[in-house]
Amino acid sequence: MLPGMEGYTEARGPGVGFGLGFSVDSRPELMAFMTSKGTFGWSGAASTVFWVDKVEQLTVVFASQFRFRDDFAMPLVAMLHNLVYACLADKDASPASKL
Repeated sequence: MLPGMEGYTEARGPGVGFGLGFSVDSRPELMAFMTSKGTFGWSGAASTVFWVDKVEQLTVVFASQFRFRDDFAMPLVAMLHNLVYACLADKDASPASKL
């Protein structure tokens, strides 16, 4: 993170490790948003992000243009994660799986 740009980071924080070219969610219980263990991806400039969650069979690509704005600092990646995972239905909880 560059000095004086604290509001622009999408660094994923505790529970995240790094593999060969990707971040890896190794401890979801420490994360600030919903994810599965082993999810890998990368956050880029302007709050862009992609991730692949093999447990949920999910791939997300999000492109945005929020950068260098003091009046608009939001944790977009964390919000996106929580919105996406909140929309997933548990296969075991669906009425069709009970038949």
